[in-house]
Amino acid sequence: MNNKIPQTDYDIEEVLLKIKDIAELAKVSSASVSRILNNDPTLSVPKETRQRVLDAANQLGYKKKNKKIY
Repeated sequence: MNNKIPQTDYDIEEVLLKIKDIAELAKVSSASVSRILNNDPTLSVPKETRQRVLDAANQLGYKKKNKKIY
C-alpha cells in the first residue's frame, strides 16, 4: 500500500512564513491575514485594515497559488 502524500505546487512552510511576515508588517494576527487573503465572508474588518494587509502582502511578494486537489 502506497501512503505517499500528494505533492502540491507550493511549500506549506513557505506560505506560513509569508503569512506570519505579512501579519507582522500589517500589525494584525496571522489568522486575520489568512482570512483576508482567502476572502472569508464571515470576517468583518475595517477597509483600512484589509487594505493594509493586501498592501503588506504585495510588498512582500505574496502570490496566492491554487491548491491541487487529489
